[in-house]
Amino acid sequence: MVSAAVQQASTEIANCLVAGYRNERGIHAETVIGAAAALAGEFALRSTASQLPDSGWVFSPEASELIFGDPGLCDMLRETALEAGAGEADMPKPVELSKRIAGSVGGSPYPPLSVPQHHYPHEWSPNACVKFRVEIERIAAAHQLTKLEVVVAIVMATQALIVQAKSALSPAIGATLAMEIMGGVSHMAPLKQPV
Repeated sequence: MVSAAVQQASTEIANCLVAGYRNERGIHAETVIGAAAALAGEFALRSTASQLPDSGWVFSPEASELIFGDPGLCDMLRETALEAGAGEADMPKPVELSKRIAGSVGGSPYPPLSVPQHHYPHEWSPNACVKFRVEIERIAAAHQLTKLEVVVAIVMATQALIVQAKSALSPAIGATLAMEIMGGVSHMAPLKQPV
């Protein structure tokens, strides 16, 4: 059971991202979901690693377990997609995702996306970490969240965004995109500047 503070923080995070990506045409669902997922990946890595390099690639068994374990953060996203109407056969298995992402570390394009190209985010999702990191930390501090609670709040925000977008974006595609980006970003040292 998640606390009221985590629930409130997740709503604030989702609202912050929606406001940050809204333009005259509305919101591109894949971009805002990718942003939330990238933040989830970075904060999952930061919550499990005591020390991170200034740049480059990271292999953290603890972050991988948090994201791809059984149960893990990917399971939260899978469950959301299934409840929103996705078929079990449409959803990737976390263990397969973990292997594919780890095998593509250092490659390009990264993170490796399996969704159709017309569903790619309009910006490279890891850049959202640079844009929104400080605001996420502010929200977390305001609600006195632990490191793990922050990660859960971000994933809950991602879940909400997937559900909100379901009339425009298949929940299976939204959740797959989120899992791939979250897992991919968890192998990256936090960016200092947008790329």
